[in-house]
Amino acid sequence: MHEDNNTTNKDNSLKIFIGMMLFVALMAFAKWHDNPNNRNPKLNIQHFKNNKSLICQNSLGGGSAILINKKDGWELYKKQYFKKGEELLNIEYCTQVEEEEQ
Repeated sequence: MHEDNNTTNKDNSLKIFIGMMLFVALMAFAKWHDNPNNRNPKLNIQHFKNNKSLICQNSLGGGSAILINKKDGWELYKKQYFKKGEELLNIEYCTQVEEEEQ
């Protein structure tokens, strides 16, 4: 009976270790694909001023994605937001759209 508990503990430890390693690998993969320049507020403002589009999340947690550009009536507000009517989107939640994607 004592050996069964020892085997179960080893199996559980191995499962936890494998789970942690998968999590670390997934996070590293996500970070590798995330280009920090795409979320740089200064570069996003310059991109917008050059009549380029950005994709913005309406909250930090994700939410819906909104395409932002001057052609659709969006404007820069207080150097921190894009504004259209009453809607404000934080520039830090935006990603630049590459030329071939537009």
